[in-house]
Amino acid sequence: MRTKFRGSFIWIFSISCIVFGLLVAFIAMLVVGFDMNRLNTDGEWQERRIVQSIGSINEVNIEIRNRAIEVRPGSGSEIVVIYHENDNISFTEAITNNMISLVQDRNRGSFWGMQFITVGIQVGPGPVIVEIPEAAYLSGRFRTTNGRIEVRQSGFTNLQVNSSNGRVYLDQVMTDGETNIRTSNANVTITGSVFNDSLDIITTNGGINLDNVELIRNANIRTSNGNINFSNVDGAGDIVTRTTNGRVELADVITTGNLDFTSSNGNISLTNTVFHDGKIVTSNGRVTVNHLQNHEMYRFVTRTSNARTTIGELNLGSGSNNFGDGERLLEIRTSNGVIEITFD
Repeated sequence: MRTKFRGSFIWIFSISCIVFGLLVAFIAMLVVGFDMNRLNTDGEWQERRIVQSIGSINEVNIEIRNRAIEVRPGSGSEIVVIYHENDNISFTEAITNNMISLVQDRNRGSFWGMQFITVGIQVGPGPVIVEIPEAAYLSGRFRTTNGRIEVRQSGFTNLQVNSSNGRVYLDQVMTDGETNIRTSNANVTITGSVFNDSLDIITTNGGINLDNVELIRNANIRTSNGNINFSNVDGAGDIVTRTTNGRVELADVITTGNLDFTSSNGNISLTNTVFHDGKIVTSNGRVTVNHLQNHEMYRFVTRTSNARTTIGELNLGSGSNNFGDGERLLEIRTSNGVIEITFD
């Protein structure tokens, strides 16, 4: 019996060593920049281009997998889509109903001649690139899995951005219609952009960051296990944020609409923030509102347990409090967290 057990142990140990060695070798190849394309047996990568005059085109649709999408400004009057394919990874391109469309075909990858489904490793020469002239006025739909999406210096009537396991980055983007952004396990970052209609962002296990952004209509921002950060944001609509196990931080944010923030196990902080009504709810987190302007215009309703509440120079202790008689309402609720409101 002991001999049989020893033999099984040696066999399991040997297999484990082999697997561990392969894993270490694979990681080492990635660290030193080994090109996965060297393992490709499906033929050379060929560059393809879609070149189409703006004309009556009013929509661009890109749907791919396991690679990035980069949208950037183009020159002249032509929309250009650049991508690569080989014998095994191919795409279907179409120009119909005033739309340019590029959709990756449902085919398999290969590894030394063996078929497999790619899972999160980009094997290829690079991202799909979309160049949009400044004069174009169109709707954009960009979708990928396991890849980042970057949109820079472009304008849209409507914008849809969808990824999974890939970060989303918008820089100097302007949209006249609705903007919807979806990803998972990754951050969403927006800088220097203007949204003339509603902005809707959802991610999981990732942060959401807006810097130097103008929000003309409502914004709905949701994540889990990630922080939400706003800085230098101007708006005229309501801002709603939801997160779990993450902080919400606003600095230099001005809106004529209302604020509605909810978190769990995270602090919520507002600094130099102007708004109409505000509702802030968290658990096991601290709430601070610094330099509140025109505080005499607010009625303050607060509730906390096991922590103090300070409004201006008043130390109201824990429990429920109702203070002020302004036409605006600032409601703050937390548990096991301090509430502090300071005036400008």
